[in-house]
Amino acid sequence: MKEVNIRKIIKNLFFYLIVFLVVILFILYLFYLREQKITVEIPMDSKSNIYKFISEKKLDFSYTIKKADSLFAIREYVEAESLYTKAHDFSMKSGNERLKGITLIGIGASKDRQSEHEEAIELLNKALEYKNSMDSISLSRLYFNLAVSYHKLNKIAEATENYTNAVKLNSKNAEAYYNRGYIYSENEYEKAIKDFTKAIEFLPENAELYNYRGDCFFYKEEKEYEKAIKDYTKANELNPKGYKYIYNRGTANYYIGNYDEAIADFTEAIKLKSDEPSAYYLRGVLFLETKEMYDEAIADFNEAISLKPDNPYFFFYRGIAFRVQKNHDEAMTDFNRAIKLKSNDPDFLLERGNIFMKQKKHDKAISDFTKAIKLDSLYYRAYVNKAIIYKENEEFDKAITDFNKAIKLNPNDTISYYYRGITFAKKGNLEKAKEDMEKTIELNPDDTLAKRELKEINNLIEDLNKQKAR
Repeated sequence: MKEVNIRKIIKNLFFYLIVFLVVILFILYLFYLREQKITVEIPMDSKSNIYKFISEKKLDFSYTIKKADSLFAIREYVEAESLYTKAHDFSMKSGNERLKGITLIGIGASKDRQSEHEEAIELLNKALEYKNSMDSISLSRLYFNLAVSYHKLNKIAEATENYTNAVKLNSKNAEAYYNRGYIYSENEYEKAIKDFTKAIEFLPENAELYNYRGDCFFYKEEKEYEKAIKDYTKANELNPKGYKYIYNRGTANYYIGNYDEAIADFTEAIKLKSDEPSAYYLRGVLFLETKEMYDEAIADFNEAISLKPDNPYFFFYRGIAFRVQKNHDEAMTDFNRAIKLKSNDPDFLLERGNIFMKQKKHDKAISDFTKAIKLDSLYYRAYVNKAIIYKENEEFDKAITDFNKAIKLNPNDTISYYYRGITFAKKGNLEKAKEDMEKTIELNPDDTLAKRELKEINNLIEDLNKQKAR
């Protein structure tokens, strides 16, 4: 009896073992099918039924779209477009409205990145027909890509409108804020600052965003140089090899009066990019205007000129450095070069006129000052210099006329009052000469020349009064 029971137990165990092994093999087979992505053939009478079956079972082309998205992300736009197109063909047969819209977005965006902007816009507008079936993120992407295409065609109004639609649908669309901010940065600086600030929330490691926002603080009507410097510094921290970030900070430091910091920034910029003339030029201007380091300034202007010999301002400022060093021949050569490159700049003509004055070539000097005034009728310094020549030539009425014009344009110019006073004195109009000297001293109490002239004029008036009393 016991032997029979043992046999029965063994038989049952063997049966369960077989079942267990079959189950394990079946599970392994399923895993194999999954890994090999083998598609089980479905016995249907027509292709339309197959697409219907797949659609109903939710076996869509998501893998194809994801692969296309990956290719798009690495800028393989031709391959991405091909996969999006395959997915779109499937969507048209399956009737999946959402898939139709999404694939059209992919095709349109791929076309745009291949510089086929008009065709991209056509495809993306067609995708809008399916907007009711799309989620807000997909629709935001649609409007963003539509904006990009319009932007590249320089259709700014349409681009701005579509970037705005993109951020309304997806408030985290950093690229839309970025690009709309770039559009606003042309002249609507406050709006641009808001957009760049929003983009920075989502892309805090993007150096360009800080740089662009810094530019807006720099160029806006009410300048905020300190904020600009802060943004340029952050951009430089994120990308220490970015030449323009350190160069822009140097420019902001220059305008705010941080001259030593500006020189340091331009020096660092030159180390980063030694073939860029602008940093040499601005460092040269700082050496010239704030340090009286004329040889160093000339060396920087020389370097800038060697890199870009068609820039008139490089010659102009080197000419000023030569003039300050009393090297008038070299200064004249540089001013002539500057004027040849840009004949309509009144500053160039004024400086050349000054050299003509020192060379006693009065007719040529007056000609340059007159041309400068024609270019800029408010250029009071040209009136002053022309008037001084008339005074030296003893053409006192002409001199007084030009001094009057200069004073009208700049009522606080002490040079005009001083020299008009001298001119009145030479004409014998001592009372008016006295008034002008007193005005000069009122504007500049430390003007020793005006005080000395006033003393002499008062002595002459006193002597005349004594003569009249006799």
